[in-house]
Amino acid sequence: MLDYIRVSCNIDATEEELADNLRCLFQQHEAEPLDSIALGDVGETERRGATKYSIVRCITDGVCMTDSTALFISTVLLTFRMYWTPREMLAMLIFRFFEPMPQKYMKIDEMEAYEREHVQPRTSSVITVLVSWIDQLFLQDFQTEWMLDTLFNFIELSLAGSFQEQAEGRRALKRALVKHIFSSEVRRLREHKKRKRRRKIPKPFLPSKTGELSVLDIHPTEVARQLTLIEWDMFKKTQPIEFLDQRWLQEPKKDNAPGIISTIEHFNRTSFWVASAILEFEEVKVRAAALSRFIVMAEECRSLQNFNAVMEIVAGLQSAPIFRLKKTWACLPNKSLDLYERLAKLLSNDENYRMYRAVLKECPAPAIPYLGVHLTDMVFVDEGNPKFVGDKKGGAGEVRCNVMRMRYCAGVVHLLEQMKGKEYELCEVPRVQDFLRGSVPHDEKALMERSQLLEPRKKRAPKTKQNQAT
Repeated sequence: MLDYIRVSCNIDATEEELADNLRCLFQQHEAEPLDSIALGDVGETERRGATKYSIVRCITDGVCMTDSTALFISTVLLTFRMYWTPREMLAMLIFRFFEPMPQKYMKIDEMEAYEREHVQPRTSSVITVLVSWIDQLFLQDFQTEWMLDTLFNFIELSLAGSFQEQAEGRRALKRALVKHIFSSEVRRLREHKKRKRRRKIPKPFLPSKTGELSVLDIHPTEVARQLTLIEWDMFKKTQPIEFLDQRWLQEPKKDNAPGIISTIEHFNRTSFWVASAILEFEEVKVRAAALSRFIVMAEECRSLQNFNAVMEIVAGLQSAPIFRLKKTWACLPNKSLDLYERLAKLLSNDENYRMYRAVLKECPAPAIPYLGVHLTDMVFVDEGNPKFVGDKKGGAGEVRCNVMRMRYCAGVVHLLEQMKGKEYELCEVPRVQDFLRGSVPHDEKALMERSQLLEPRKKRAPKTKQNQAT
């Protein structure tokens, strides 16, 4: 297996040399305290960083597997791409699994003790990490031919020969690994179908009007549902790697963070569509009806825990072309105004979106977060925590990955990933989705011109000598 990795990674060394070098590479970090890496004590600068080999050794040590280490495994899996590639990660994990026994252990009883106390816990930990990695991020990291071929070869070799005589616990972990690789997606789809049979999916409100639709022709609940399904599909496709190192700001943006960029573009288009749909109507009462309809839609989106859509609609209602329509707002009933105020308060940026964060924290999956808040969090994490700690100009081993930065980033990403734990149980209505996708909003300049045409500004009375005297 080491020779397979050596050839695949184009490493210029024999298999024996590679084994010796790798053993030395991991063992030179043996003295680094595991707790200082996994816990990442903020108060001590020297404990904020660790080399990638220390990090991999920590998550595969096995001897001191605690809740803190388990949490750190999740942190590493979500953020290691800031420092090394999935290909390097898989190679290091396989190296750790097959890491040769130190030459000093020559006696039979010493070799058996080392096998029992070190090798078995370490190899079991490697399997545990791989199972977690595949379960969480298979679609992101295991789609290249090299990753899949290497993983399949590892499974065959780790299940062959002497490894078949391992303890039942380790065999169970390996079976779980194979199960996740070959059937995780199939199992997920089957469970989704079972849930559909168990639960009664709400009956959709189909538009009765034939021909071209307007926002007043579709039930607001159904618009909220279909908007949620569209945005749910976009949110699920957004991968954790897109949130790291501000990739959504780096060109080419659509290649570096396709999910985030698509969400941002959709958000802006939907907000402009809200304003455009309201300004479509010339009569003030009809315009007020459309405005009220969007407030109800936003509330329906809130009940579906689609906070992204709530913010899209509220942003459209708070845009200058809509907010200035005093006659239109004056026609709204108090009930609609109160509902609007509650929604605006929910997503207010007061105290760093305190109310929204509190609500999201208690939300069970599925939910669609408002990404703008969390992208800002990632920017603050990046700017407040350097990527590396130590002397970048120094010798080998002096530059260390910033573990606290990894933990902070993982906290943001983990919260978002939790929202994907379940599926929305809603029926797709293609006609409504086509209406939402096909709507072409006006730009900000055209919206303002339309708004001023519908409700012109009051002209100020010209100044006269009489006015000036008074």
